[in-house]
Amino acid sequence: MSGVPTPAERAGAANPLVLMAVQMLSLQVGAAVAVGLMAHVGIVGAAFARVALACAVVGVLLRPRPRGADRRSLLLAAALGVVIAVMNTAYFGAVVHLGLGLATTVEYLGPLLVALVSARRAADLLWSLVAASGVVLIAGVGEVSALGLALGLLAAGCRAGYILLTRAVGGVFEGAAGLFVALLVGTLVAAPFAVGTLPGFGDVGVLGLAAAVAVLSSAVPYLCDMASLRRLRTTSFSVLLALSPAVSALAGLVLLGQTLSAPQWCGVGAVVLAGTASVLTAPRVGEEPG
Repeated sequence: MSGVPTPAERAGAANPLVLMAVQMLSLQVGAAVAVGLMAHVGIVGAAFARVALACAVVGVLLRPRPRGADRRSLLLAAALGVVIAVMNTAYFGAVVHLGLGLATTVEYLGPLLVALVSARRAADLLWSLVAASGVVLIAGVGEVSALGLALGLLAAGCRAGYILLTRAVGGVFEGAAGLFVALLVGTLVAAPFAVGTLPGFGDVGVLGLAAAVAVLSSAVPYLCDMASLRRLRTTSFSVLLALSPAVSALAGLVLLGQTLSAPQWCGVGAVVLAGTASVLTAPRVGEEPG
């Protein structure tokens, strides 16, 4: 185990709100870049590259040492790795069929479910319901891809499991050791399905896109998540992720030219309000752990 705190941990110790802002911005910009990557290597290839290169980045830059971990800790990290591999593939598939903003909105149903289940105060339930109303407004009405919706819901379920497992893994490993084990397992799980996409990575430009996706949408967000979940209650963390559809909508607008309707922008305001209020009204760390 590594005793040296990661940059994410140092930032998270000072201000988890800033840490979460970095997570969401990095994740959504990375997802926008992934749209270009998927044009070359497909959904499965992009998901594999995201996990495998993130594993390499964490291993080389942070040099985690998971030595001495017991069987339970390793099983938790392995479970997290499987969830990450499936979540990435499902989310990228949803982005292709639904667009960035709507895919992120559907995926947020996972964190919202965690927030509702783990809510212990009336305020937690209130802000979760406000966020839910915002999600409904963002999703809007009209025809959507059934396959895209199914993939989005699968990603949502995986995101819920990811939150719970990340919190557990962060509690039994020091530094980035647990994350490294999880990413390694995720790479091994995704590799057999991505063999046919490897020729697509022969171009230097494609490799550059893959590296950007891995850093922006995996390495940085996963490290930020693990550090944040050591500081925030599960409910606050989950509802704070309600900001993700807003960031995603802006990323889709600026980077991909995807627009939202007036009701959807009202939904963005609702989820921003819910996420911010949940954290600002939460008990201080140590008063009521999630």
